[in-house]
Amino acid sequence: MKTFAALLTITLLGFVANASADAPRLLINNSEISRIAATKLPPGYQGAVAIYPTMLDAGLGRSPLFLFEVPALGHPYELIVVSNVFNSKIFYPIFVLLDSGKRPMQELRLPVELINQPNDIMQATFHIPMSVGVQYLAVTTDPSLYGKSIEHAKSSSATLPVYTGSTLIYVPGPSTTQRMQLIISDEPNLALRVPEADEYSTSRKQVGIYSNIGVMFGGERVASNPTGDAYNAGSGAVIELGYAQSIAAQNSWFWRVGGGPRYQGGEGSNRGWVINGAVAHAFTLGNVAVNAGAGIYSDMLNKINPANGRSTEFKDTAGPMAFMEWRAADQFNFGLRFASLNYESTRGASYSGNQGGLYLGMWF
Repeated sequence: MKTFAALLTITLLGFVANASADAPRLLINNSEISRIAATKLPPGYQGAVAIYPTMLDAGLGRSPLFLFEVPALGHPYELIVVSNVFNSKIFYPIFVLLDSGKRPMQELRLPVELINQPNDIMQATFHIPMSVGVQYLAVTTDPSLYGKSIEHAKSSSATLPVYTGSTLIYVPGPSTTQRMQLIISDEPNLALRVPEADEYSTSRKQVGIYSNIGVMFGGERVASNPTGDAYNAGSGAVIELGYAQSIAAQNSWFWRVGGGPRYQGGEGSNRGWVINGAVAHAFTLGNVAVNAGAGIYSDMLNKINPANGRSTEFKDTAGPMAFMEWRAADQFNFGLRFASLNYESTRGASYSGNQGGLYLGMWF
């Protein structure tokens, strides 16, 4: 499992980071840029730049240029631009902040910081400080960079499964480092993240395919387990695979559905299949990104097979669920979940299934 890749500080990065001091400045002409229709960005927007750029010579040669009308939030904030790597090529953006008359206020050429996503997609993320008075953002590049290379170190680490009694845990494994090269391209592949009206910055929306690895504990005791924790209704390790989708690109509400096996080992076993669905909201607490939501948690095909004694099978059950997640990185969460269920065996016995859970989430 790849966890992350490194910050890059080689040849071209030094040049790009210092370019604002010694490189030719962009010569954005107000009359030329006024003819370009600006794309309006609403607060909370997150998504790919799906429009075609205007080809314009802004003083450094003919190059792509995007013009965005940024939201006036009434306070300084941070807008995030992501440049995606495709076929070992990357577009290096130069940013120009403009006032309400589309007159340049500030030009930014920022260092490149590459992050390797868990699904092996590499991105460079740029944090653009937006002060009160900035109304437009122009994104272009320097054609003299085309074809030049960025050398970088890509680090990856693995996790190894280890059993401690009846519990499966994952421990850090070996790490490897590769030296690779990217080529500066004239083909932009960009995405934007705009904070909500009351936020300074924002985190990437966690949408798409995800997996959770964790444990559920609590519930009423059903049978003993001589080599570990008792077999309680609904307890055990849970591995889920699911999918999440934003309700709208301009807000932080999303829905998600996931499921997978639940298992507790020992001399016997406690097993079932978990399926859950929820609606959630992403927000920040101080500088920490948080997801919180509620929905339905179901546990099906439940069966406890103690080492000594009669097996107990349960009817399928479902109940309300609530969860909160703290984001460790754009792709990793630590989660806390509570579910309230009632379990009924096929022989008519009832057991309380109120339980909590801890899990690690990873987004692909």
